[in-house]
Amino acid sequence: MSILVQTKNLTKIYSSEKPVTAVHQVNLSIHSGEFIALLGPSGSGKTTLLNLIGTLDVPTEGEIIFKGNKLSGFSENELANFRRNEIGFIFQLFYLFPALTALENVIMPLLPIKRRLNFNVEKRARDLLATVGLKDRFGHFPAQLSGGECQRVAIARALINTPTLLLADEPTGNLDSQNGAEILTLFGLLNQRLNQTILMITHDAKIARKAQRHLYIEDGRILQM
Repeated sequence: MSILVQTKNLTKIYSSEKPVTAVHQVNLSIHSGEFIALLGPSGSGKTTLLNLIGTLDVPTEGEIIFKGNKLSGFSENELANFRRNEIGFIFQLFYLFPALTALENVIMPLLPIKRRLNFNVEKRARDLLATVGLKDRFGHFPAQLSGGECQRVAIARALINTPTLLLADEPTGNLDSQNGAEILTLFGLLNQRLNQTILMITHDAKIARKAQRHLYIEDGRILQM
């Protein structure tokens, strides 16, 4: 498998009266088609590392290389295009628009550029909702859906741009055990059938075991790979 993402001495320090090093000189390689779980306790730096890789945060030191390109050389507009074209985000909170249907929520990320796309966005959104098991929920609003169904909508939304890398931040954290297990099964299917590269963070070792490769982070350092 080819290397999709590399981090070199990646460091994030938050300035304050007493500076906090959230991520400390992390060297990590993510290969195309991998399903990786990043395990660590609260405050270990796992969310910060995920946000750095997804360019939602800026490193203090070090480098992120994506498909051979150093992201440090990208402008703000280029980073925005990078996130839209290459990254899919899934969060513990679903962040669905309550006034929009499931279908409209999935379409939303591509709505500003809809006219420039060479495919039918609505059809792709319907196909994705069917893929995640919601073919009968297109017109339902978030309040009419269960927590597990809302997370499935969020997964479909993250996939609408056909991302190269899917970043999932505690994706089962707000779900009961049954819905959480179903979401993890869905991740496995996306990885196996679509060869989707996934980096998932969790504090639960049982959840981490569902991935192909497991990393452990503590005090901002990767301890095992």
